[in-house]
Amino acid sequence: MEFIGRKKELIRLEQYYSSEHIQTCAIYGRRRCGKTSLVQEFYKDKPHLSIDLQGTSAEGILRQIADSLAEFTGEPRDRFREEIREFSDLIGFLKTLEPENKLIVFLDELPDAVEKLDEVAPLLKKYIDDRLKKQNVFLIVCGSSISGMLKEIKGEDRPLFQRFPVQLRLRPLSYPESRLFHPEFDEADKIRAYSIASGIPQYHLLLKGPSLEESIKENFMGDIAPLRLESDSFLAREFTSWTVHERVISAIANGANTLKVIAEKASMSKTNCSDILRRLELVDIVERRIPYGKSEKSTTFRIIDGFVSFQYEVINRNLSLAKSDNVDVAYDLMREDILSFYGHRFEDVCMQYLRDTRICSWTGNWEGRVPMQDIDGSVMKDESGHVKTEDIDIDLVAKVVDGDATHITAGECKFTRRRSGAGEYRELVRRASHAIKDSDNIRYIMFSRSGFTDELVEMAEDRPGLHLELVTLDDVSAWAENKTRKPSQQPYKGA
Repeated sequence: MEFIGRKKELIRLEQYYSSEHIQTCAIYGRRRCGKTSLVQEFYKDKPHLSIDLQGTSAEGILRQIADSLAEFTGEPRDRFREEIREFSDLIGFLKTLEPENKLIVFLDELPDAVEKLDEVAPLLKKYIDDRLKKQNVFLIVCGSSISGMLKEIKGEDRPLFQRFPVQLRLRPLSYPESRLFHPEFDEADKIRAYSIASGIPQYHLLLKGPSLEESIKENFMGDIAPLRLESDSFLAREFTSWTVHERVISAIANGANTLKVIAEKASMSKTNCSDILRRLELVDIVERRIPYGKSEKSTTFRIIDGFVSFQYEVINRNLSLAKSDNVDVAYDLMREDILSFYGHRFEDVCMQYLRDTRICSWTGNWEGRVPMQDIDGSVMKDESGHVKTEDIDIDLVAKVVDGDATHITAGECKFTRRRSGAGEYRELVRRASHAIKDSDNIRYIMFSRSGFTDELVEMAEDRPGLHLELVTLDDVSAWAENKTRKPSQQPYKGA
């Protein structure tokens, strides 16, 4: 199977491997993001010893170590199963290595071994300090528990602190990379698949097929649904008290977006809720947003992980339907929620496009309560004479650097069957006028799945003073295709 994405990470690993001064590297990232596959792709044409330390028991992990050493040496498994009784026996074996060509030693899922075997971190520290520096060995450790890896390699009270100065954090693939998993889809379905799989390779593989709708039914619906419980497994791996974190995620999925409201809906104190939100931020499930021009008091939260978002905003909200035997009827009943989900997640693709086609010093959104206006632009009042207000938002806001100047770009994203027209443009201008006071310094960008009306296209072309850019799915496709061309290799400048 073709390896997709991670070109920059592969180049960086090659640079580390070729360096005379680097002998250790730690790689971490969320479950299923392709850490092991990345290392396997990197070492496929190099001498290597790969050991999987994942397991539910010490005995199981030791058996895997023994089997890996047997495969590496070509000697009988029974011999190593007798010899490998504890982790120190593996360290003893590593100390004997004297490879002529640089050998990659890969310890996968290190946090599992630390949890289930005695003295793993102290023994590994001593090996790195006393023996590794004298060997022609490049040691890579990896882990799917982000919190577990950060604790071991960055905790000042942990033995491995400062032993892995070179670290790679694998985040989900970008949209341009992720769409390569789905050559059979048109651009709209590639965006839909990315909305759900969110750049996690394993999920993209499961959503491959002639029909995205059928893939969703197979993986999330009915009696056998391999992805329906996946988010629970992910949370359980990261957090001991994962059900408490689930309450916070559920609150956000059901519309709560400020600390106060999230805490109320999750039935916990603001202090506890704040701690949980920080943990969810650390593992890239939730992001904290301060709308353009506002203070930290206006901070909001959203689920940034598309897969978790789909699970909680669509599947959990329709769980009885999702478990139904008649998946076709159930899907039709869930369709409105699914379409709404696609519309919101389309903003993530648009933001990637915006950030990549401009030099942005800040990106985010804007939201606020503003006076309601009548068709003629006059402020609306109720019977008592009080000004009526409404909550509005702008999907994308960016501070864009253009030479010596800086301007603000406001953007709107539409993933509907209807073409966007002059009405949508005027509404974007109206909303931007509330958020951005310097009206002469605003640029506008509109994204539309179904394109734009002839009227709006003519306006954008004939009136450059509007500062309006219109982006279709063809434009998104061209940008994404260009982004996945092979990057040039830059010389490594040191750790």
